[in-house]
Amino acid sequence: MSLKNGPSGIGQNSAFTVDLKFLSFCLMSLLPTVHKQALKELLITKLDPFTDDAASMSIDKLTIENDTDQVTLYGSLDITRDQAGLTHARHMKALLDRIVEVLEAKPLPAEAAPASAPKIVKNPFR
Repeated sequence: MSLKNGPSGIGQNSAFTVDLKFLSFCLMSLLPTVHKQALKELLITKLDPFTDDAASMSIDKLTIENDTDQVTLYGSLDITRDQAGLTHARHMKALLDRIVEVLEAKPLPAEAAPASAPKIVKNPFR
């Protein structure tokens, strides 16, 4: 069995492929509330900061997008004085702890290199 993040593919080398998003949805619907929190924290820590340009996740109304040069956060996140607020705070902490861990793993430049200017290409339809 192989696990991958994406739609199940037919004709792949593995005998059985599982869509991780579907699997997490199934587990979330079957688990009691206490275990759902632990599973969400596990899924959040599975985001590998700065490794790809495709990963995206959300915590409530806050969206986190992964890129090889930066991690972008936008939207809003309400951390209220209740169980939901505590859960949101724990998810955010797990994500930020993972980002800091990756940043501390290697020496960093004083400032990130500026993004390169987009290339201008000739219009192929003219």
